Amino acid sequence: MTIEVETGPMFSGKTSELLTQVQNLIIAGDIQGIDFLAFNHAVDKRYGENVIASHGKNSVPAIPASSSKDIFDSIFNIDDQNNITLKENRELLASVFIDEAQFFDMELGKVIQFVDDYYLYNLGQSLKIYVAGLDMDFKGEPFGPMPDIMARAEKVNKFTAVCKKCKKRTPREAKYTQRLIDGRPAKYNDPIIMVGASESYTARCKKHHEVPEKPTPKIRN
Repeated sequence: MTIEVETGPMFSGKTSELLTQVQNLIIAGDIQGIDFLAFNHAVDKRYGENVIASHGKNSVPAIPASSSKDIFDSIFNIDDQNNITLKENRELLASVFIDEAQFFDMELGKVIQFVDDYYLYNLGQSLKIYVAGLDMDFKGEPFGPMPDIMARAEKVNKFTAVCKKCKKRTPREAKYTQRLIDGRPAKYNDPIIMVGASESYTARCKKHHEVPEKPTPKIRN
């Protein structure tokens, strides 16, 4: 089994890469009869409900999930004695796709690991799990469960965008997501989660990434 993570700032192509993998599996599924599940966090309704969609408006149907438990419950049954069994026909599952992983709770990595272990040790099957999400929030700090998921992954693809503030002749790779409120950089203590697209966010290089009121790190002697 392989956990593959597509990560980086907004507008870097993470979800587009995830969608490419989904589309490939749809074609294979029609031919080979295999199954997959696609999840998007329920808070993300920018391009419609029940879809994974890129900023370019490409999309595939997806199950909206509010927590890692929702993903678990879509694959497994659990009885009053905590016995865990697969839901009907889930033995045909070949891949799982999760978008906007940064919005999920900190248990998501453990759920992904459990799915891996269950299929491998109980069924002798190998799944492939694709996860897409922001590695850093607008403050430039690790975002939600992403560090844990990346540590568990066999493969991590880190994408970059193009800095929107650099001069056109000297563009820098952007690895930061810049949040804007009324055209100005959001302050450090503004809420972490605010779903939006180009009206609220842009990509920035390190030189142009701004976080007003960000505290200076305390370095111990």
